[in-house]
Amino acid sequence: MYTLKNGIIDFSFLESISEGLFLLDHSSHIIYANATARNLLETDEDIIGKELLGALPEGLMVVFRKELTAVQQSSITTHFEASFSQPNSKWIDVNLYPHKDGICAIFRDLTAQKEVELKIKENHSKLVLLAEAANHLLLHDEPKKILDSLFNDLSDYLDLDVYFNYIYDKDNEKLRLMNYSGISDETAKEIEWLEFGEAVCGYAALIGNKVIYEQIQDSVDPRVDLVQGFGIKAYACHPLISYGRLIGTLSFGSSKRANFTAEELELMERICSQVAMALERTLLIAELKNTNAKLSENIVELQKSEKKFKDIFHGALDGVVLINTDGDIVNANSSACDTLGMKREELISKKLDEFFHIVKLGRTDRELTFKLKDGTEKCIEYSATENIAPGNHLIIFRDITSKKKVAKALIEAKVQAENASKAKSEFLSRMSHELRTPLNSILGFSQIMLDDDKNRLNEIQKERTFRILKSGRHLINLINEILDYSQIESGKMSLHLENIYLPDVVEESIRLLQPLSEQKGVSISNQIEIAKDMIIEGDVTRIKQIFINLLTNAIKYNKPGGEVLLRSQLNPDYMTLFIEDTGIGIPKDKLNQIFYPFYRIYDPFHNIEGTGIGLTLVKSFVTMMGGSIGVTSKPNVGSSFWFTLPLSRNTL
Repeated sequence: MYTLKNGIIDFSFLESISEGLFLLDHSSHIIYANATARNLLETDEDIIGKELLGALPEGLMVVFRKELTAVQQSSITTHFEASFSQPNSKWIDVNLYPHKDGICAIFRDLTAQKEVELKIKENHSKLVLLAEAANHLLLHDEPKKILDSLFNDLSDYLDLDVYFNYIYDKDNEKLRLMNYSGISDETAKEIEWLEFGEAVCGYAALIGNKVIYEQIQDSVDPRVDLVQGFGIKAYACHPLISYGRLIGTLSFGSSKRANFTAEELELMERICSQVAMALERTLLIAELKNTNAKLSENIVELQKSEKKFKDIFHGALDGVVLINTDGDIVNANSSACDTLGMKREELISKKLDEFFHIVKLGRTDRELTFKLKDGTEKCIEYSATENIAPGNHLIIFRDITSKKKVAKALIEAKVQAENASKAKSEFLSRMSHELRTPLNSILGFSQIMLDDDKNRLNEIQKERTFRILKSGRHLINLINEILDYSQIESGKMSLHLENIYLPDVVEESIRLLQPLSEQKGVSISNQIEIAKDMIIEGDVTRIKQIFINLLTNAIKYNKPGGEVLLRSQLNPDYMTLFIEDTGIGIPKDKLNQIFYPFYRIYDPFHNIEGTGIGLTLVKSFVTMMGGSIGVTSKPNVGSSFWFTLPLSRNTL
């Protein structure tokens, strides 16, 4: 087995073997180890005579003992691979050959080969990952699905825990969190918006370059405060840029490792480049879909508008004609055909001036008269609009022939009515003046008879003369009211406006009507409160006439033992005065008629004198002084008349 030289075993020929060679005796002690074997063990010690297991690195010793024991027991050649890390990481291939003098162990260094295989495997995994990433980008249209799928693959490969995808919002000029993983929805809501330059992602978007942070938990950079709070140790953020346009950012973080290798960062960068192009494509597709959806909605709305236009066009009561720039009729509705006395197919392509010779485009509310082919003459009112659509003009017209006839008849009726009213007013005025002369004589002589001490009347004569005097006065009041009314109707009534202290007018009116109120058993309560410097602007005679008329009605139409209340309400520019009674009231359906001339409410239980002109005069006087008047009433409860008078401007 061994070569003897001078009685000594000669192993020199074994030094040329490239593999490491150990010759062991039956007790596993080293008889010989060539230079390659010693280099493999990285030791300069003399190992001859030592047990091989004791010379081997600890990581290799356990495996070697097991295999060596098996060879010793079976005397069968065996082969195995093993690795160890002390003093340096190595892979070796071991063959054990048993023989009669012991065991021959041949070691071959596989470290370089294994490193190449590992590199190939890593490159293969990277290529597989990139291929899967490309596959995800091609298969999915939704950014969320794309990024979630990529993150799942990358998290296994790079030991990742979170990813954040921010998209650039052009409207707000900010970054908005669109997709994420590794945080709760509540947390995502809190970090939804980032300004440019804010945190890591905002900074990466601002500078347009990738940003890497490692050993984050030991960092004092304020930009990492956000991810630091999530327990992230290593973080990489890449701007997503496609054809020079910023789309957003994509970042990955790990809470298990504090660093990324250069190869891992290169892989993330390559994937982010692919994601940028895919996201741009996806966003463009989404925008295109939205645009298409809006276009579809617009088409539907346009169709609705077109239908609505057609419905309006053909259903319009006015005639509508559409003409082109050459004056040809291109469309006409039913009303136009009826007005012109022609069918639609007869009108189309005819010239407009065959019907309307003097239509001026851009003119509105014009009238013209024309004759139909049957000789009928019609008058129309038209509007002509230019360029309602490219090259089209619109003529809208209506037949006002009947309207013209009615208007003419109304004008004639108005003239007749005005003449009749004028004649009536003149008649009333003349008759009133004619009646006043004999009435004044009757009143004068009645008063003389009552006051004549020389020719005294007896009691019966006095009573009859007093009734003549009373009736005469009532009649003269009615005549005066008729005269006032005729003056108002003829426009001859004029007012003398002046500053009036209202309490004086109210008190004088109440004093004049005190005998009537006592006779009817009706009390008058004056609750008008007004500051002395608040002066009414009006005609004192007419204001007194207003109060006397309203107070007289409130007393006459009241119940025995009833009450009349006067009160006021001050406003910035005017005063509202109320005269309320507890009388018989006015039915609701009669309230709008009580201010009409000569209108009186019929009451079978109360024979109340009057002409029905008093309230008409009251309303006219109030209106002439710039005020307004109204009434509320309830039968058997009472009525409340109110009117307004302007405050004097000199005291405002």
